Amino acid sequence: MSVPKNQLLRSVAPAQLELNFDLPFRPLLGHEPLLTIAEACAVFNLRPHILRRAIKVKTIPSYRLGNGRIRLRASDIDAAIEASRGGGEK
Repeated sequence: MSVPKNQLLRSVAPAQLELNFDLPFRPLLGHEPLLTIAEACAVFNLRPHILRRAIKVKTIPSYRLGNGRIRLRASDIDAAIEASRGGGEK
């Protein structure tokens, strides 16, 4: 069963048809770049073994690419650091 093109366009609200082609296409990743362990260590001033241990015990979620290299999101690392903070006001 096929719907005529003009009938299909009338059934969709105009706001739903607006597309922004200026943004890069990055499915499933959002707009946050993935960091290597070395980059994450430089950004958060951590040692690599600390990050690797947190990945191993699943404190920080990681992403393994097809070549086996690990990638991390800065927001995940920041959230893990905030969750582990003790004392003081939150």
